[in-house]
Amino acid sequence: MAARTQLPLLTLRVNDLSIRDGYLCYDNTETGTFHRIPIYALTGEATGQAETHIDDACPAVIFDDFTLDFAGNAFVVSGRGKVALLRDVLSGTYPTINVVAGNTSDTGIIGHTAAKFGTSKVDIERGSVYTTVNGGVVEFILNNWTAGWMMARPKEGKRVNAASPWATTLEQIKELYDSPFTGAVTTRTSLLEGFTHDDNIHQYIYHSPSSSASTNMPLGDITSPSKSTTRSPLTSTLNTLGYSPITLSEYLGNINEIVGQRHLGTSITTIKKPFILSVTGTPDEIAMAYALIANAAEMDEDLRLAMEVNLSCPNISGKPPAAYDADQLKEYLEAIGDSKSTYRGRMASDESVPRVGVKLPPYTYATQFEIVAAALARAYSSEPGEATSVIDFVTCTNTLGSSLVLRDDGSPVLNSEAATGIGGLGGAAIHPLALGNVATFRRLLDQHPETKDVLIIGVGGVEDKSGAERMVKVGAAAVAVASAMGRYGIGVFERISKG
Repeated sequence: MAARTQLPLLTLRVNDLSIRDGYLCYDNTETGTFHRIPIYALTGEATGQAETHIDDACPAVIFDDFTLDFAGNAFVVSGRGKVALLRDVLSGTYPTINVVAGNTSDTGIIGHTAAKFGTSKVDIERGSVYTTVNGGVVEFILNNWTAGWMMARPKEGKRVNAASPWATTLEQIKELYDSPFTGAVTTRTSLLEGFTHDDNIHQYIYHSPSSSASTNMPLGDITSPSKSTTRSPLTSTLNTLGYSPITLSEYLGNINEIVGQRHLGTSITTIKKPFILSVTGTPDEIAMAYALIANAAEMDEDLRLAMEVNLSCPNISGKPPAAYDADQLKEYLEAIGDSKSTYRGRMASDESVPRVGVKLPPYTYATQFEIVAAALARAYSSEPGEATSVIDFVTCTNTLGSSLVLRDDGSPVLNSEAATGIGGLGGAAIHPLALGNVATFRRLLDQHPETKDVLIIGVGGVEDKSGAERMVKVGAAAVAVASAMGRYGIGVFERISKG
């Protein structure tokens, strides 16, 4: 038998092709470039010169297949476990390139190989992108990429609710879960033993930041959003609220019930969504909270759980936000790191390990940001080969404390634990501050190898599509809503999605 001819190893060059609006777009894996060439669609004949739009400008991305959306943006999958967004590749201008999903330290993902937009009605409405990999599993979870804790909404930013009074009850959480316009559900901040809510001192109101409140202006009702369908000048909130009266264990029970309804076919959605359990307490209590959440995730492979540690509530008398104190922040980060290390080896897969984030207060000067970013970088994992922060995401920002709204007669609108009426400012009034916080943290986190993969959930004054887009532009991987949800109800997420 004749010896078989040994074929030379192939070098990957042109990898994927796509035709749109009279152009043939293609990428080159070897050179790390992205090109377009004008063609006559009926014959495929070139009608002009090829143009190079990306020239090895993003070494973190190995160009593989790509897909184009209706707006002319390209989503490129990478052999390094990343998904890159090339904005406006059909415009003829040099496109911007951003990594919108992926984590090179995630050992569960070996590499993306292909991506396509879904074609079902619901996929078209929500902009679903599906991707395949040559190792591990990547699944789409309603507006999100997920591979471990890889989460991003291509182009728009994933939409979630922030921890707030309107995510307190089982009914409210289920409504959020069933909505086709939310990508994850965040519970109201809870304690191990619950919080004693008192309507006489734990209150909120919608107001206009530039004027006083009328004497007869009613307080907000935390049991029912107004579900208004019209815009209002009362775009900001002031609250003296504390935490949820429902315990963490009760929330875990509620989540099991919701997921169980999906199994039984009695839930609107058949898609698994992540739950973010917002918690607070002492460092030891946070460690216990993580244990409860990890145990729940270990017992049910369908649960995708994360823990958000709220270190930023301004309304608890005698307990200022821990994230303003470097020593306290360090204690919490150490407790989180120890907890994650303890439970990592017990979980069935890396995807089921609950991720952890911290909810931060608004900061106002450079040193504050630098102290927090440095603390997150120093609190890195003790696992071999993992020089990454123990924190997977940060939520910024919470409400701005020391704020006061007066009635026409000069009296405080709200009561409070300290009987001053001073509380936390939210909604439109803090939107510029929130944008600045997100932008500053994204820049600082990107400067440290330990924190460059930490995601940011941007929250503060978002109530429409343009507000969400602003958050994404300054670095938010996900966009959260609180005040607007209380004002407009669950429908605000559709409005943010569709504009």
